[in-house]
Amino acid sequence: MPASFRKFKNASYDPIVVVACSSAEYGETLNELEGDKVYVKETAELKPLHPYGGSKTGQDLISFQYFMNDHIRCIRARIFNSTGTRKVNDVTSDFTHRAVEAERSGVYELRVGNLETRRAIMDQRDLVHALMLLAEKGTPGDVYNISSERIYQMKDIVKMIENQIGHEFEICVDPTLLRPTDEKIIVGDVTKIKTDTGWKQEVSMEQTIADMRNNILLQKDAMQNGRCLEYKELDDQFHQLAFETTHEELSADIVRQVNGHYDRIRLITAWEGNIAFNAIEEHSRLVDCVEQRDVERAQQLLRSHLQQLWVQERSLMELYPDYFKQKLSD
Repeated sequence: MPASFRKFKNASYDPIVVVACSSAEYGETLNELEGDKVYVKETAELKPLHPYGGSKTGQDLISFQYFMNDHIRCIRARIFNSTGTRKVNDVTSDFTHRAVEAERSGVYELRVGNLETRRAIMDQRDLVHALMLLAEKGTPGDVYNISSERIYQMKDIVKMIENQIGHEFEICVDPTLLRPTDEKIIVGDVTKIKTDTGWKQEVSMEQTIADMRNNILLQKDAMQNGRCLEYKELDDQFHQLAFETTHEELSADIVRQVNGHYDRIRLITAWEGNIAFNAIEEHSRLVDCVEQRDVERAQQLLRSHLQQLWVQERSLMELYPDYFKQKLSD
C-alpha cells in the first residue's frame, strides 16, 4: 500500500480522497464512438493506448480497491484536457508561448503536430472548481468525468491565438510532434458530475488564451522592469511544476527546507538582468524538449542549467561580497 493511503487507513480521521485520474484511460474506446455518442460515459470500457493511460488505469482501479477493502473514501476524477495561466506542456499553452515568442522575434512560424484532432478543453479554474465540489458533494467509491462540453479542433485553437495577436502563422508540421496512435476526439459526458455537484463550465477558451498570453508577457515584463520578487515567484512556480511532473515532491520539500542560501543567489541573479533572462530562455528550451520528447537534449540542457549556479555563485560573491560569509581559506 502506498504511504499516502497507509496514513489514511491508520489515522483517526476519515478524509475524502479525490484521486486525479485521466481521460487517457479510455484510449481506443474514444475512437470507437461516433455521432452523438462521442461523449464517453464513466461506464465505458478502459482501453488505454499508451503507458501514461495504462498507469492512470492502474491508479484508478487501485483507488477503487482501497475504497472497497479498506473503506478509504476515494472519489476518482477522470480529468480531460485542461489549460490555463501558468500551465505548461499542453497544446494550448505551447501554442500561446510560441505566439509570444513570435511577437518578440517577428518570425511567425508555428510548429505543429496533427491539427485535425478534436479535444474538449476546459480552463484549469473550472477543473479546480470541479475537484473542490467533488470533495464536498461527490459520492465515495464513485468515478466522475471532468470535461469541457465544448469541442475544439486544434486548428481552431491556432485561429483563436492568431486573432489574439492580430497576425497569421506560417504552419509547419513537425513529424516529431505526430503520435503513432492518437485519439481522433476526446470529450467526456459530464452528466453525473453536474447532477451530483451542480458543476458547470464557466471560463471560455478565448478568455483562457488571453489570460495565458498576458501571463507570459507579465513574466518577462517583471524582469524588464526590475520587479525581482515577482520574477522569483514565477520562477518558483516553474520549478515546483517540474518537481511535480517528475513525481519528485519530496525533493522539492527538501530544497525548500534548506534553500536560504539558494534563494539569496536567485534574488541577486534577478538583479543581474542578463542572468535572469538567460534562465527564462533556458526554461523555454527545456519545455520545448519535453514537448518534443527529446530526453537526451533535455538532460543536456538541465545539466548545463544547474551547473550555471556554481559559475554564477563565484561571480556574484565577487560583485556582492557583503551578502556572503567568506571562507577563511580556500
